[in-house]
Amino acid sequence: MHLKSRLSLLARFGVATCIAICIVTANLGCVVATRHPTISQEDVAKERLAQTHRAEQQLAEGTRRVVDAAWPILISNTELCGGFVEYRTGMWIAYKSHIVHSMFGIGKDSKTTIGKDAVVWAVAQNSPADLAGIRSGDVVQQVSGNPVDSSDHARKHIRKAASLGSPMTLSVQRASKVLEFDLVPISTCRSDVRVVSDSFINASANGRTIAIYNGLLEVLQDKRDLQVVFAHELAHNVARHIPQAVVRATVGGIMDIALAKFGRVWAGGIFTRLGAISFSKRYEREADYLGMYYLANADVDLDGVEEVWRRLGALDARFIGFGLTHPSTPERFVTMRKTRDEIESKRRQGEPLRPEKR
Repeated sequence: MHLKSRLSLLARFGVATCIAICIVTANLGCVVATRHPTISQEDVAKERLAQTHRAEQQLAEGTRRVVDAAWPILISNTELCGGFVEYRTGMWIAYKSHIVHSMFGIGKDSKTTIGKDAVVWAVAQNSPADLAGIRSGDVVQQVSGNPVDSSDHARKHIRKAASLGSPMTLSVQRASKVLEFDLVPISTCRSDVRVVSDSFINASANGRTIAIYNGLLEVLQDKRDLQVVFAHELAHNVARHIPQAVVRATVGGIMDIALAKFGRVWAGGIFTRLGAISFSKRYEREADYLGMYYLANADVDLDGVEEVWRRLGALDARFIGFGLTHPSTPERFVTMRKTRDEIESKRRQGEPLRPEKR
């Protein structure tokens, strides 16, 4: 072996040895000095199941709250939603999500699944499902003769059966009985709704689905506040803000690649990020504006509705200041109030409640 290779090998060995010594030293310095109670893994597993059940119950309750707020908006704005409509039953099936218990999912009990079974988490009031007699807690067994074995499977069959607005038959398990219900889906704005088990105070739209986080549900206890948030996210989907942002991000990504290839400089993806957020504030302002009209058409009381931004500003003072991607809460408060005045003026004059176009 050449001397240079030997020196390189020794250097790598020395670095590895130093790292190992540092890790061992750090661990020795972190020895626990107290003796805590010994617990059994059986007790931990039992408590894990209890907390998982509670988490699923909270997701179901949150879904009922969001559906109660969202359904009037979805069915009252099909004209404003244009071609962004679909047929729905007004029934929401559980969403499956995993809780990982071990690194890399290693082990027999490496994860717990929430929402695996086709349980009805929510039924919108006066929806086809509600009028047919379906109730929260029912477990879907068949959709128009097609057996289902999971929540994902049930949603897929229901969405397919409802796609043309044709009648469908649902077979559900309720306690010890199996019941059958006939219902006809109705046209609504096209956005699915799901509640996310996350304490983050947030809501988001991806072009088709609107996600409401548990953290936001804890903060916004009033139904109308939830309707403000939902109408805003629906506007993002209807106005196709997300696909437009993706296109701009793609253009920015091409610039990043070109700069790296021809300029020999990697900008850290800055043009991709700039492309994604370049129109972000304009999109947010438009979603606030359109959302107010969605609320008005759903006969939501608009008196003082802008107070939601004062509450959020008081909750987190950072919202009051400058935001890179969103307008500040003071700007959103004033804009919403002026939009409310615009809508009330149209009502007094008997004009259609339609957003103003450029």
